[in-house]
This record gives sequence, structure tokens and C-alpha cells, in this order.
Amino acid sequence: MAQAFFVLNLPGTVVAYTLNSLVVYLDQLRIPRVTGTVIVMAGLMGAVSDSTAPAQLATHVVIVKVDSEPAEHCQPVAKLPGE
Repeated sequence: MAQAFFVLNLPGTVVAYTLNSLVVYLDQLRIPRVTGTVIVMAGLMGAVSDSTAPAQLATHVVIVKVDSEPAEHCQPVAKLPGE
């Protein structure tokens, strides 16, 4: 249990420690710490969302391709009566 807790919190701790230097720099520029934190977090969220955009596009292309081209194994074996 403790190992799972440690593994889950380690990336957050590393990110917080790394981004703290940006918040301190903004604090030295006389930007309040809360505002600096909001700016840094918004930048981080924007960077993460921009980095996932190509994966979202690739997934969409695969889904559209699968929907538009039926596979051979999806063809009916026999026709229904009345067709």
C-alpha cells in the first residue's frame, strides 16, 4: 500500500519541485505567488494538451478509417429470406 502511494505521489512532487523555480522567478518580478502559480499551471496544462493533440488526431483517423471500410469478416455469410 505504501509503495503504491509513493509511486503515485513521486511524479507530482518532481513536477512541483521543478516548476517552483518558475514561480519564484515570477515572484521576483513582483507578480504575486498565487498569480504566478496560476500562470505556470495554465502554461503546463496548455503544453500537455498541445502534446496530446497529434495522438487525438491519429486516433480519430483510425476510427474514421475503420468505420468507412467494413472488414471481410463482417460480411454476412448468407442472405436473409426476402432479400
